[in-house]
Amino acid sequence: MKQFFFRVVSLISLWFCIFFLFLLPPLNLYGQSGGLPLKELSLDDLEEFQDPSDNWVIAGDVFMDLYTRHDVHPESGTGVLVNTNRGESPQDIFTAWEHGDLDLELEFMMAGESNSGIYLQGRYEIQMLDSWGVETPRFSDMGGVYQWWEDGVGTGGIAPYANASRAPGLWQHLEIRFRAPRFDENGEKTEHARLEEVKLNGVVIHRNVHLVHPTGGAVSNQEVEKGPLRFQGDHGPVAFRNIRYKIYQPDKLDLKDITYQLFEGEIESASDVGEAEPARTGFLDDLNLDMLRSSGEFAVSYQGQISIPESGKYFFDTRSDGGHLLEINGQIVSEADDSARRSHSNETTLSLDQGTYSFKLIYFRGPRGGQP
Repeated sequence: MKQFFFRVVSLISLWFCIFFLFLLPPLNLYGQSGGLPLKELSLDDLEEFQDPSDNWVIAGDVFMDLYTRHDVHPESGTGVLVNTNRGESPQDIFTAWEHGDLDLELEFMMAGESNSGIYLQGRYEIQMLDSWGVETPRFSDMGGVYQWWEDGVGTGGIAPYANASRAPGLWQHLEIRFRAPRFDENGEKTEHARLEEVKLNGVVIHRNVHLVHPTGGAVSNQEVEKGPLRFQGDHGPVAFRNIRYKIYQPDKLDLKDITYQLFEGEIESASDVGEAEPARTGFLDDLNLDMLRSSGEFAVSYQGQISIPESGKYFFDTRSDGGHLLEINGQIVSEADDSARRSHSNETTLSLDQGTYSFKLIYFRGPRGGQP
C-alpha cells in the first residue's frame, strides 16, 4: 500500500518546513527541491565553518597532480574549498550552522587514491574515495554509506547501486536528500535517519536507505534532531565548490476537525463530487482511506481545519496518480482530473498569515484493479 506526503514549505528563515505523513495510498503531495531555491554556502572565506584547521584553504581553482597522485595545487581566488591534507595534523571541517532535514548539492574533486567523506549531522558518512575503475563497489567506495563497529566488528555498511565515479582530477557532482531521525516528546527515536535519494554524476546510487546507526568516525553515536555538516579532511586531498543546500524544519501542521464524505461511482472531475448522496460519512483523526469497502471507482472529500504556526510564503507541490483538488480557505491550491490515470504535479506558493484555515481535499480515481 502506498503512502502520500503533504509537505508545505515556507520561504522564511532557514526554509522552514512543515510536513505531515498521511496514509492516503494513491495520492502523493510533496514539497521538495523543485519549488524553493537552494542557498549557496559562501566560499569567499571560511566564515561559514567552525574553527577551521590550516589544512583547509579557499582557492579560485585547484589542480590535482595525477603523476604524484597525492598532491594538490590551489590557485589564488575564491569559490573553492580545498583540503590540502598538509600540516602536522589535518582535521575535518564543520559548518557553523546545523541541519535536520537537508537537501545538499555540490561539486567535488578527488586526488588519486584520496579518501574523504561527507558526514550528515556530523554522524552519517557518505564515503568519498577515488574509486575510478572499480567494477563492484563496496560501502567503502565512492558514494557508499560507511559501516560502524559493534564489539570491534564492522557492520551496517551500504554499497551504492553502481559505481558512477569519474577519474581523479575531474570535477564530480553529488546530490543528497537527507531526512533526519525523528524523536517523540521524551526524546526516544521514533524514525531512523534516512537517505531519501543520493545521486552521483546524475546516477541514482541510493534511494530510501534507512540509517539505523551513526557510521564509524561519527562525532557521537547519540543521534540528534540537528547537527553540523562535516567534511572529512584527514585522509587525503579533496576540493569542493558550488555547495548549495536547503534546510527543513520538521515541525508539524495541526489538522483537526476532519470529516469525510465517500462517493461511489464514476467521477470524472472534482466538480462531480457532491452531486450525489455520499455512500458514507464520518469523522477522522487523520487522512486515510479506511472507509473504502470496494475497489471500484470512488471519490473522497475531506474537510477540516489546518493551523499555520508562522506567517510566510508556503510552497505546495501536489502530486497524484488520480484526480484531486486541494483548497485552503476556499482558494484552489492544486487541481487535476483523472485523465488517462496519469501522474499529476502542481506547484503553488501562497502567502499565509499565522492562524487557522479551512481546507478541503478531494481525491478520486477510476477502478483500482491492476494499479501499482
